[in-house]
Amino acid sequence: MGSSRALPLQVALVAGESVASFIGRLAAANGLGTADVLGYVGGGRREIDPQAVEIRLGAAALEELAVLAGRSVEQLHRALPTARRAAGSSPVRTVVWSAGQGVVQQCAVCGQARRDAVPAWLVAVQEFDVCTRHARWLGRAGSRSQLSLADLPEVVRTHERRRRFERRVGPYAQALLADAFQVAVYWWQCGQMAS
Repeated sequence: MGSSRALPLQVALVAGESVASFIGRLAAANGLGTADVLGYVGGGRREIDPQAVEIRLGAAALEELAVLAGRSVEQLHRALPTARRAAGSSPVRTVVWSAGQGVVQQCAVCGQARRDAVPAWLVAVQEFDVCTRHARWLGRAGSRSQLSLADLPEVVRTHERRRRFERRVGPYAQALLADAFQVAVYWWQCGQMAS
Protein backbone atom coordinates (compact mmCIF):
# COMPACT_ATOMS: atom_id res chain seq x y z
CA MET A 1 0.00 0.00 0.00
CA GLY A 2 0.69 3.51 -0.04
CA SER A 3 1.53 6.53 -2.05
CA SER A 4 0.40 8.62 0.95
CA ARG A 5 -0.04 11.72 -1.19
CA ALA A 6 -2.63 12.97 -3.63
CA LEU A 7 -2.30 12.25 -7.33
CA PRO A 8 -1.53 15.39 -9.38
CA LEU A 9 -4.91 15.57 -11.13
CA GLN A 10 -8.21 15.18 -9.31
CA VAL A 11 -11.65 14.27 -10.66
CA ALA A 12 -14.99 15.61 -9.54
CA LEU A 13 -17.08 13.42 -7.27
CA VAL A 14 -20.24 12.23 -9.00
CA ALA A 15 -23.12 11.42 -6.67
CA GLY A 16 -24.08 7.76 -6.91
CA GLU A 17 -20.94 6.64 -8.75
CA SER A 18 -19.52 3.17 -8.23
CA VAL A 19 -16.12 2.81 -6.56
CA ALA A 20 -14.74 0.97 -9.60
CA SER A 21 -15.84 3.81 -11.88
CA PHE A 22 -14.32 6.46 -9.61
CA ILE A 23 -11.01 4.58 -9.49
CA GLY A 24 -11.06 4.26 -13.28
CA ARG A 25 -11.71 7.98 -13.80
CA LEU A 26 -9.05 8.97 -11.26
CA ALA A 27 -6.54 6.67 -12.95
CA ALA A 28 -7.37 7.93 -16.47
CA ALA A 29 -7.06 11.58 -15.43
CA ASN A 30 -3.52 10.84 -14.23
CA GLY A 31 -2.45 8.71 -17.19
CA LEU A 32 -2.53 5.53 -15.10
CA GLY A 33 -4.33 2.22 -15.41
CA THR A 34 -6.87 1.11 -12.83
CA ALA A 35 -4.38 -1.59 -11.88
CA ASP A 36 -1.94 1.10 -10.76
CA VAL A 37 -4.46 2.82 -8.49
CA LEU A 38 -5.65 -0.53 -7.11
CA GLY A 39 -2.02 -1.34 -6.33
CA TYR A 40 -1.61 1.98 -4.49
CA VAL A 41 -4.57 1.21 -2.23
CA GLY A 42 -3.44 -2.34 -1.46
CA GLY A 43 -5.25 -4.39 -4.06
CA GLY A 44 -4.10 -6.75 -6.75
CA ARG A 45 -2.71 -4.98 -9.79
CA ARG A 46 -5.24 -5.89 -12.46
CA GLU A 47 -7.42 -3.90 -14.83
CA ILE A 48 -11.15 -3.89 -14.11
CA ASP A 49 -14.31 -3.10 -16.04
CA PRO A 50 -16.64 -0.93 -13.92
CA GLN A 51 -19.61 -2.13 -15.97
CA ALA A 52 -19.03 -5.71 -14.85
CA VAL A 53 -17.54 -5.50 -11.35
CA GLU A 54 -17.46 -3.35 -8.24
CA ILE A 55 -14.60 -2.76 -5.83
CA ARG A 56 -15.08 -3.16 -2.08
CA LEU A 57 -12.47 -1.42 0.05
CA GLY A 58 -11.42 -2.06 3.62
CA ALA A 59 -10.99 0.93 5.93
CA ALA A 60 -7.25 1.37 5.25
CA ALA A 61 -7.71 1.06 1.47
CA LEU A 62 -10.56 3.58 1.53
CA GLU A 63 -8.37 6.01 3.50
CA GLU A 64 -5.59 5.56 0.96
CA LEU A 65 -8.03 6.18 -1.93
CA ALA A 66 -9.21 9.35 -0.16
CA VAL A 67 -5.60 10.57 0.04
CA LEU A 68 -4.96 9.76 -3.64
CA ALA A 69 -8.17 11.57 -4.63
CA GLY A 70 -7.48 14.58 -2.42
CA ARG A 71 -10.78 13.98 -0.60
CA SER A 72 -11.93 12.93 2.85
CA VAL A 73 -13.32 9.48 3.59
CA GLU A 74 -16.63 11.17 4.48
CA GLN A 75 -16.79 12.80 1.03
CA LEU A 76 -16.21 9.41 -0.61
CA HIS A 77 -18.91 7.83 1.58
CA ARG A 78 -21.40 10.52 0.56
CA ALA A 79 -20.68 10.34 -3.18
CA LEU A 80 -19.95 6.63 -3.66
CA PRO A 81 -22.81 4.57 -2.19
CA THR A 82 -20.96 1.26 -2.32
CA ALA A 83 -17.92 2.72 -0.51
CA ARG A 84 -19.87 2.16 2.71
CA ARG A 85 -19.74 -1.61 2.18
CA ALA A 86 -16.55 -3.04 3.64
CA ALA A 87 -14.33 -5.50 1.82
CA GLY A 88 -14.46 -7.99 4.66
CA SER A 89 -11.12 -9.39 5.77
CA SER A 90 -9.21 -8.31 2.64
CA PRO A 91 -8.15 -4.72 1.99
CA VAL A 92 -9.58 -4.74 -1.56
CA ARG A 93 -12.09 -7.14 -3.03
CA THR A 94 -13.49 -7.29 -6.56
CA VAL A 95 -17.11 -8.44 -6.74
CA VAL A 96 -19.31 -9.12 -9.74
CA TRP A 97 -22.55 -7.16 -9.76
CA SER A 98 -25.32 -9.39 -8.41
CA ALA A 99 -28.54 -10.00 -10.31
CA GLY A 100 -30.74 -6.94 -10.22
CA GLN A 101 -27.83 -4.60 -9.55
CA GLY A 102 -25.36 -2.91 -11.79
CA VAL A 103 -24.51 0.45 -13.23
CA VAL A 104 -25.89 2.96 -15.71
CA GLN A 105 -23.73 5.41 -17.58
CA GLN A 106 -23.84 8.94 -16.22
CA CYS A 107 -25.98 11.38 -18.19
CA ALA A 108 -23.90 12.43 -21.21
CA VAL A 109 -24.93 16.07 -20.77
CA CYS A 110 -23.77 16.03 -17.11
CA GLY A 111 -20.45 14.47 -18.22
CA GLN A 112 -19.95 17.08 -20.93
CA ALA A 113 -20.59 19.87 -18.43
CA ARG A 114 -17.79 18.44 -16.23
CA ARG A 115 -15.61 17.75 -19.28
CA ASP A 116 -15.05 14.17 -18.20
CA ALA A 117 -12.89 12.23 -20.63
CA VAL A 118 -14.09 8.94 -19.12
CA PRO A 119 -17.79 8.57 -18.28
CA ALA A 120 -18.88 7.86 -14.73
CA TRP A 121 -20.92 4.73 -14.03
CA LEU A 122 -23.67 5.18 -11.46
CA VAL A 123 -24.89 2.45 -9.14
CA ALA A 124 -28.40 1.44 -10.19
CA VAL A 125 -30.77 -0.83 -8.31
CA GLN A 126 -33.02 -1.05 -11.36
CA GLU A 127 -32.53 -1.52 -15.07
CA PHE A 128 -32.56 2.24 -15.61
CA ASP A 129 -32.21 5.65 -14.04
CA VAL A 130 -33.37 9.13 -14.98
CA CYS A 131 -31.30 12.30 -15.01
CA THR A 132 -33.85 14.73 -13.66
CA ARG A 133 -31.60 17.73 -14.35
CA HIS A 134 -31.48 17.08 -18.11
CA ALA A 135 -34.61 14.90 -18.51
CA ARG A 136 -32.77 11.88 -19.92
CA TRP A 137 -33.53 8.17 -19.60
CA LEU A 138 -30.35 6.24 -18.72
CA GLY A 139 -30.26 2.55 -19.69
CA ARG A 140 -28.31 -0.22 -17.97
CA ALA A 141 -24.67 -0.83 -18.82
CA GLY A 142 -24.28 -2.38 -22.23
CA SER A 143 -27.26 -0.56 -23.72
CA ARG A 144 -25.67 2.89 -23.45
CA SER A 145 -29.06 4.26 -24.47
CA GLN A 146 -29.87 7.74 -23.27
CA LEU A 147 -33.17 9.03 -24.52
CA SER A 148 -34.51 12.54 -24.13
CA LEU A 149 -37.58 12.82 -21.94
CA ALA A 150 -38.11 16.49 -22.80
CA ASP A 151 -41.52 15.69 -24.32
CA LEU A 152 -42.45 13.43 -21.38
CA PRO A 153 -42.19 15.60 -18.25
CA GLU A 154 -44.56 13.28 -16.40
CA VAL A 155 -41.90 10.53 -16.52
CA VAL A 156 -39.35 12.84 -14.89
CA ARG A 157 -41.87 13.97 -12.25
CA THR A 158 -42.84 10.36 -11.50
CA HIS A 159 -39.18 9.41 -11.12
CA GLU A 160 -38.64 12.29 -8.68
CA ARG A 161 -41.70 11.13 -6.69
CA ARG A 162 -40.34 7.56 -6.64
CA ARG A 163 -37.00 8.78 -5.27
CA ARG A 164 -38.72 10.80 -2.54
CA PHE A 165 -40.83 7.74 -1.65
CA GLU A 166 -37.69 5.56 -1.45
CA ARG A 167 -35.95 8.08 0.82
CA ARG A 168 -39.01 8.33 3.08
CA VAL A 169 -39.83 4.59 3.31
CA GLY A 170 -36.29 3.23 3.17
CA PRO A 171 -35.29 -0.26 2.02
CA TYR A 172 -38.89 -1.52 1.82
CA ALA A 173 -39.76 0.99 -0.90
CA GLN A 174 -38.28 -1.13 -3.68
CA ALA A 175 -40.32 -4.16 -2.63
CA LEU A 176 -43.50 -2.08 -2.43
CA LEU A 177 -42.87 -0.56 -5.84
CA ALA A 178 -42.14 -4.00 -7.32
CA ASP A 179 -45.47 -5.26 -5.96
CA ALA A 180 -47.30 -2.25 -7.40
CA PHE A 181 -45.61 -2.82 -10.75
CA GLN A 182 -46.73 -6.47 -10.80
CA VAL A 183 -50.32 -5.43 -10.06
CA ALA A 184 -50.20 -2.87 -12.88
CA VAL A 185 -48.80 -5.50 -15.29
CA TYR A 186 -51.58 -7.90 -14.32
CA TRP A 187 -54.22 -5.22 -14.89
CA TRP A 188 -52.65 -4.37 -18.24
CA GLN A 189 -52.58 -8.02 -19.38
CA CYS A 190 -56.17 -8.55 -18.30
CA GLY A 191 -57.35 -5.44 -20.11
CA GLN A 192 -58.41 -3.75 -16.87
CA MET A 193 -56.43 -0.56 -17.45
CA ALA A 194 -58.29 2.27 -19.14
CA SER A 195 -56.60 3.64 -22.22
